[in-house]
Amino acid sequence: MQHDLSRVSPSGFQDLAAALAVAEFGPQIQDMGPGADGGRDMICQGALLWKGSDDEPAETWNGYTVFQAKHKLRIASKQTDNATWLWNELRDELEQWADPESGRDPVPDYLMIVTNVPLTPVPGAGGFDWVNTQIKHHIALYSDRSRDVGDGAERKEKYRRLRRIRKWRIWDGNQIDVLLTRHAGVRRAFAAFLTAADVFAHLAEFTDRLPVDDLETGLRQHARTALTGDRTIYFDEAGSGEVKGTPVDRVAIDLPIHPRPKWRAPNCLSLHPRPR
Repeated sequence: MQHDLSRVSPSGFQDLAAALAVAEFGPQIQDMGPGADGGRDMICQGALLWKGSDDEPAETWNGYTVFQAKHKLRIASKQTDNATWLWNELRDELEQWADPESGRDPVPDYLMIVTNVPLTPVPGAGGFDWVNTQIKHHIALYSDRSRDVGDGAERKEKYRRLRRIRKWRIWDGNQIDVLLTRHAGVRRAFAAFLTAADVFAHLAEFTDRLPVDDLETGLRQHARTALTGDRTIYFDEAGSGEVKGTPVDRVAIDLPIHPRPKWRAPNCLSLHPRPR
């Protein structure tokens, strides 16, 4: 990926997810902020428009949407471990939504998962399809009457609650990477993704003394002045009364380096005589 998402803390990733959601859908996204949020990092009451393409028409989510940010502190080198971690997190969330005693009401019509975990794209077998299949199977599992205890009222209630979730989507680490490239303003707002090119491109915004056309010339002059100033050493603390300073090449001397021959242990007599 182009952007290193591991440089963002868990709280910073939630802020990043909120900023990208607002940039993508608009100000109707409500960031819930830190603290006990009942599984709601962000919410939207109303319509969300998913932009389409030439091959895929636009889609509208109209209802109550909950966004959940899932940040993994250390991304595993084994991709299946990352997918398994994400599914374990989502399974716990689904169990909370299914439990009528959890206080999570109302159950959302739509669920949006935003994670820094990259999921593999292999059709049918990759992490992305596997996690989506696990969510689908987990919800369908509550339709199985063989799980009933007694009259099955508990199972039926959990199934009724989970069936409220009409659709869900996942923004994984790969999608976050694309969105950061698309929404440059969001990327520049987070120091972890700030590049030298960003600094140079917007340097002129911080001063009214240097026109944009003269930016290159000004930077070159600054570099020349800085290098010239760093070339001089002052020995005020050593009692020197010299005002102009001493050029560094008159103080520091490059010494030649001659590699030593490999060290060999000297021949030593054994303290114990050899048996004859």
